[in-house]
Amino acid sequence: MKILILVLAGGGPAHDLHEMAQRETWASNLPPEAEVIWLRGGSRTGSFLKDGTLYVPCEEEYKNLLQKTIYGVNWAIENRDFDLLIRSNTSTYFWLSGLMKHWPNFDLSGVGGQFETTRKLLDTIPKGYRYLNGSALYLGPHSVDLLSNMDYKKYIGLPDDVAIHSFFDDFELKFYNVARNNLDLHHIFFPRFQVRVKSWSRNSLTVLRMHYIDTFFRSPSVKSRVTQWLRIEFLEYSYSDIKIVSVKNFARRILNYIRKN
Repeated sequence: MKILILVLAGGGPAHDLHEMAQRETWASNLPPEAEVIWLRGGSRTGSFLKDGTLYVPCEEEYKNLLQKTIYGVNWAIENRDFDLLIRSNTSTYFWLSGLMKHWPNFDLSGVGGQFETTRKLLDTIPKGYRYLNGSALYLGPHSVDLLSNMDYKKYIGLPDDVAIHSFFDDFELKFYNVARNNLDLHHIFFPRFQVRVKSWSRNSLTVLRMHYIDTFFRSPSVKSRVTQWLRIEFLEYSYSDIKIVSVKNFARRILNYIRKN
């Protein structure tokens, strides 16, 4: 089994800091079956790889995320052998050992990820449309081949992940859920192999989360992991809007979440 992770990079200093945190943590010691490549626009001479970054021939702008993805997928098809391609971003942490163990649950004939719904009308996409969020899309060989031939110009104005889901939907591909932990949503760390560490309000928290979680997964004993888990929760409490009077409710939420998972 070979896994290729394409990470959408660029976009400004904040994203550069997130990428650096990825390179310093989970992407710093990869198993032989995995490779991570960061995607950036700006090349004027075609796609080329340098120091783990693939530069593709489009402007480095948010509106070009879909175009960057398609260029990256086409380069990967021509230059790499892989069984699973994951398209992700710089604010996601991957525990690769856990991801490898999850291998039997991936449906390589379909597309996996975490589902969300649109909150407003987007061109021809209605409010409430259920789509796979772009923090991590799990693509098998068939979906990768389809995506490589996608015409991004037909989806101008749509968020890249909504466009990709809509494109695959037209081919009636199977979509399936891949569990993740979203720290900014509930501030509770549950050790899944995919953790979304993005903080919308504090850029420094995204970087801290990446390093704290990496320390957890690298901890050699149960005791050290428990200690690091508590450090993560203290970090979440410190940066969240939870007040002292709400500590009991916060602790209760943590216990309820653990029981459910």
